[in-house]
Amino acid sequence: MVDMPAGEWKDILGFPKMMANLALAEGQLRTSVSIGRELTIRVRWGPQRPLCACGTLLDMTLSPPGANFEMPCACGKTTSTLPAPAWLKEVVPHVMKLWGAAREGASATEVPLRDGAKPVSFACPDCGANLKVTTETPRVLECSYCKNDSFLPDALWFSLHPVRKRQRWYVAFG
Repeated sequence: MVDMPAGEWKDILGFPKMMANLALAEGQLRTSVSIGRELTIRVRWGPQRPLCACGTLLDMTLSPPGANFEMPCACGKTTSTLPAPAWLKEVVPHVMKLWGAAREGASATEVPLRDGAKPVSFACPDCGANLKVTTETPRVLECSYCKNDSFLPDALWFSLHPVRKRQRWYVAFG
């Protein structure tokens, strides 16, 4: 998760002006790239109804503007729909609704974590002692026997701390 100053959203979501000149049909998308600070942001834009994670078009009429709703899909998944936050509407007034975006204040971890109550055994690379590793264990672990530090391997670390995946989200303009 990266905090983005509100003012930068004006540039990132500035494509509706271009869209009016291109006369794109639904599903014809273009890509814009915004490079700044330490981020590269790619935005696919054009007239496109929101899609469920399974790829099915969602029925926008089931969630009118202003509604805060979990949109069901035939696949069993839901897609969040929520009104544009006031701070975003201040910067980009034509933004009406967000589809599939994380709600403000929601936890950054949407990837299911491994059961942290059940430790994983890890052999100290120096002395071979059996060390118990949990989600609370730091990445550099001091062996309780030989006192040497060990860097936990990626496979073990990421099984306990999964990387959050990018997910598509949509902006509806009015």
